[in-house]
Amino acid sequence: MTHPKQPPPLQRSVLEVTLVVASPFLFPGLATQAAGVDVACLRDETGALLLPGDQLRGVIRVALLELKAVSNGAVVTLEEIDAWLGIESMPGVKNEPERANLIFGDLSAPKTERRETVRIKIDGETGAVERGALQVIELAAPFRTPVTFTGEIIAWHTFGHAPRLINALQKAIRMTAAIGAVKSPGFGEIVAEKCSVTGATPTRAGLPLSHAPAPLGQMAYRLTFDRPLLVDAELIDDNMFQGASVVPGGVIKGALARRLKLASINTDSGDWAASLSALSIGQALPEAKDGTTARALPLSLVAVRPKDAVMIGDALDTPIDRGTMLRDQCGKLWPGLFQSDWKYGIETKVRETLKQPRPPEIAVLPRTHTAVSPENIAETAKLFTAIARSHLLANDLSKRQTWHMVVDYSAVADKAHASIMADLIQRGLDFIGKTAAHADIESVVAPPLPRVAPVFNSGGRRFAVVLESPAVLTDATDTRPPQEAYAAYWLKHLPKASMVNFFASQRLAGGYLATRYRAYGAAYYPFVLTMPGSVFLLEGDGLQGELETHFKTGLPVASINGSAPDWTTCPYLPQNGYGRFSADYMSEKALRATLTQGVAHV
Repeated sequence: MTHPKQPPPLQRSVLEVTLVVASPFLFPGLATQAAGVDVACLRDETGALLLPGDQLRGVIRVALLELKAVSNGAVVTLEEIDAWLGIESMPGVKNEPERANLIFGDLSAPKTERRETVRIKIDGETGAVERGALQVIELAAPFRTPVTFTGEIIAWHTFGHAPRLINALQKAIRMTAAIGAVKSPGFGEIVAEKCSVTGATPTRAGLPLSHAPAPLGQMAYRLTFDRPLLVDAELIDDNMFQGASVVPGGVIKGALARRLKLASINTDSGDWAASLSALSIGQALPEAKDGTTARALPLSLVAVRPKDAVMIGDALDTPIDRGTMLRDQCGKLWPGLFQSDWKYGIETKVRETLKQPRPPEIAVLPRTHTAVSPENIAETAKLFTAIARSHLLANDLSKRQTWHMVVDYSAVADKAHASIMADLIQRGLDFIGKTAAHADIESVVAPPLPRVAPVFNSGGRRFAVVLESPAVLTDATDTRPPQEAYAAYWLKHLPKASMVNFFASQRLAGGYLATRYRAYGAAYYPFVLTMPGSVFLLEGDGLQGELETHFKTGLPVASINGSAPDWTTCPYLPQNGYGRFSADYMSEKALRATLTQGVAHV
């Protein structure tokens, strides 16, 4: 078998960018900073002004194309532009995009005193302001005042080509007249002579020096990021995406695969593909103040707050065709409310009862994006809002939020590969999520694993399995009722188990991923995810051993279209952090007594 020739290893450089823009300029944010202001400047969590990296990338692309044309390729070639800035995917033609090798971060300027300016439109007949055509815009600095924005571009480029890249980028910036919104009436003028791009000493992107592979099993890491995160985004409106605060293991593995490719390693086939596929990376969970991470609350929990006290129970013992009620001290029955109906601090009380920490608050950062044509107008159907998650601590913006993940190397057959991947992970990774964040990663002491323990007083035959990460347990085309589909899944993968009861929520995952992973013909084929907190009460002799078999690696993916998925056909594999579960719920005598006394079935 022949493999395509791999490109040579690239170098990594961190380029320092200085962009000076004369006021007025507008990089609009979605938050209104003061009453009476229609459009406010984009600022970060600390109040500093931001020039979005994607806007800089957009104007540089346009300028580089012009440079290519006027220099006939002497300054930059089309191949270099595509390598530096990427090529978008075309559904049905080229489902996977060519990823950009330049990572544009936001540029920032110090906090400024807020002021306003006004734009109006004059009625041609009356000479007065048209009704509804007055706009109050935040002014970041007095008119004609130059404001200096600084930031970084992380560049992966051909060995020895840093000077050529820097020259092309600097020429592109200096030939761009303006940037931002409202350019036609004079906003966003770039002060070309004060702009610059400089580069640090590049480093080679080869693999770590060969050394004897260390014995690797399960290792824990703490992560911080250099910018906001946009991962595992969910479409919440026609053109609005919201990212998650949990980083899927597949996102980390994708960044690791990209790092190997930059080192001229073929990860699509062969030994390295097998090693990368076998590597198991758990989800990166945001850490609370005490360094712990929150577990999912079982969806079988019910609660009610009739007055000041909160009554808590669990519906796992409720027959599938019955309802759950909670009995107060006076004997009155109250309908048990599931999590979707909890209000007024019920979750806090429930977590206190279960002795589980709350997940930390990760601030949301909405930003609207649009593609701009070479004629400097917005392109049709290319405007959307993305809601990222902050990388800073909500209660201390001078510090970064931390995430925690566990990586299991034990299934990687080639131990030299495992050692190299462990080394690369700990050196830090670029290209995390849609913002292409950089992750600083350090190894920490692995936390003790939760036990696989039977439900108390069940004779060791019953286990409450709670999903801690999403899992593909059913096929999107399975028309059976959920009860039958889930029972069939457990019977197939845990032959000693029968499902007694379950409480589950599902999400249909499709869109781009279902288009890209077209492994089942030309048809659009989405995935059904069973979400964290879904709980399954299983019963059987010898069940503990079967659960422990899957405990470290995650639950297997259900058959899709009659076949077992792999990394080429499904992104939601246990090796990517999906299908992780706990199996010690209701195993403690005191907890089970607390959650079952006062529960009535109707």
